[in-house]
Amino acid sequence: MGNKTYNSKRIAQIEKTAKAALAAGGGGGGAVTSVFGRTGVVVATTNDYTWAQIDKTTSDLADLATKSHTSLTDIGTNTHAQIDTALAGLITASSNMAWTGTHSFQHATPVEFQNGIDLHTSGVILSDVADGSSAIGFDLQDTISRTQGHSLMLQNTSLTKKIMLATWDGRFSFGYTSSLQAQLGHILAFTQSDAESPTGSPHMVGILAQIGHGDATETIDRLYGIVGASSVQTATGFSADNHAGVVGVAVCNDDTTGNYGSKTAIGVLGRFDQTGSLATMENRTLNGASNSYVPAGDWGVAAAFYGEYVARAGHGTGSTYQPTLITSAYFNIPGWSSTSGSQYGVYIDDPNTGTTLTPAISMAIHAVFPTRGTRKAHVHLVPTAAAASGPTGNASGDLYFDDGTNNREGMYEYDSTNSEWQKLRQTLCKDGSLESPTTSDIRWWFYTPIAITVREAVFVAAGTTPSVAVTIYHHTTYRSGSKNTMVAQTVTNTTTGHVVTSFTDATIPADSHVWIEIGTTSGTNDEVAFHVEFTEDE
Repeated sequence: MGNKTYNSKRIAQIEKTAKAALAAGGGGGGAVTSVFGRTGVVVATTNDYTWAQIDKTTSDLADLATKSHTSLTDIGTNTHAQIDTALAGLITASSNMAWTGTHSFQHATPVEFQNGIDLHTSGVILSDVADGSSAIGFDLQDTISRTQGHSLMLQNTSLTKKIMLATWDGRFSFGYTSSLQAQLGHILAFTQSDAESPTGSPHMVGILAQIGHGDATETIDRLYGIVGASSVQTATGFSADNHAGVVGVAVCNDDTTGNYGSKTAIGVLGRFDQTGSLATMENRTLNGASNSYVPAGDWGVAAAFYGEYVARAGHGTGSTYQPTLITSAYFNIPGWSSTSGSQYGVYIDDPNTGTTLTPAISMAIHAVFPTRGTRKAHVHLVPTAAAASGPTGNASGDLYFDDGTNNREGMYEYDSTNSEWQKLRQTLCKDGSLESPTTSDIRWWFYTPIAITVREAVFVAAGTTPSVAVTIYHHTTYRSGSKNTMVAQTVTNTTTGHVVTSFTDATIPADSHVWIEIGTTSGTNDEVAFHVEFTEDE
């Protein structure tokens, strides 16, 4: 409505009043000769009254022929029906909002979407929150005081796959499965079976953590792919048998044969590489002969596994109460019932067999002697009360330490040639000589209070083309008529000597005498010398 539009009813009323006045002769002082400057029969015309002169209290929009608000200016192009629909979609509880294009929300209070938000084809949510120490780009808030259930879930409803769950109490589970569940007691869980993986794209690694230092301008004081730590501050409520920073488990439950003989199941794998490429770091073949796995650079120590000392020099005596056993590494012998295969607490292999690698030093085990402690040793083998004949079913190279219950205490080595255990003993020796030996000479040599076994004898002579027949005897009675012959040797060698390892009777009982008797001689014999090496018997 403009400011010069007439109210038809008001104009009609004024016109009626004017005509009545004219008919009455001008009332109150004379006839009206003109109205609005017009004489005769005055007819209302446009602009007889201004907008200000009209009584708007008796006006009504219904008096207007055209009522569309589009006739107004600066009010947009949407109709009332369109505005009502948009408001209903934002405010009413049963509405959905579907927009296309890019839109910006600027609202004093959070907008409520009870039936969700459909991001349509773009799927993009942008944050333009200004940078600042307290700024939060995306702040998802759950305003319900929960005691159960989930606060957040990411899923593909078309494929009926759950991808992420976040519980009310801060537990997260990730995977790609219709049965994804939050794991009780686990803050972060990754669970997946390739039975539910997309065809041709199986999931093969539960967690991948990769970190690297390649910027010379940056200074870092640590570089770890994964850090695991568990902490116990009070014994109250701690009912677990153990706690660990990292647990690795290789699950093997396909109880079949002929399928896995060349494969390895490993709970925790530590290895080297020269590249950060995932293709090599996750190589499926454990090949120690491959140079690609050799650590490059002059590192002081490069170890696939490292167990740090609990208390080092300068760290004092430790806590008031200490564990019964402190060790950098602890291994159990598997020990399950099996009639085949082998079970070891520690197994050290040499994959470099047949290669051309030539390290300066190569050993299966290197053990330093401890610098602290009241009782110190390189190694301790727990003694066992073996049967009188020792353990059974053994092979060459086997060792054990006997506690002395049924055998002499000490270390034993299995002799596969004689199928018996032999006590490892220090090799002892005796030396003697006889000047100008002649036939029938007899010389007492030594006495042994313990049983011994002779392992080797050496004879050598001095003179001109010497030849001396030497016989070594032993018996508990010196020069007994039933004396036992250890060895007989005609000595003619004047340089390296005669080395004898085969004996008539090398086993000498305890409390025995050992003596020399000379037989036939020839040439010039200035001297004959003799040497024997022996070990203590059990």
